[in-house]
Amino acid sequence: STVGSSCTSGPQLLNGKVSNFEPNPPNSLDTCSDGSRGGYHSDESIDEIKVSSVDGGPLRGGAMAEIEAKVWAWSNGSADTADFYYAASANAPVWEFIGSKGAGGPDLQTL
Repeated sequence: STVGSSCTSGPQLLNGKVSNFEPNPPNSLDTCSDGSRGGYHSDESIDEIKVSSVDGGPLRGGAMAEIEAKVWAWSNGSADTADFYYAASANAPVWEFIGSKGAGGPDLQTL
């Protein structure tokens, strides 16, 4: 396959929780699985994640990348924050905290 300058989950990444219609639950890299409560686009959800190279070239290990997350924020969004992490290895991840970003408003937000 060809390495591009970005990679995306596509829209409707989770499309709900286990109790709704999530196609591949639990969509987790660790033991933290989804709960059975909550409703798609009435509670918080992650709709899409996109990772892009900062320099416009192909994505590659050790290079800078930008993360864009499209999220659905609950109520006015004031209580919703996304935490961002990275790991050098997908096979044996050691998660490094990058930072946090508040939703900044209700409903669909791009962080």
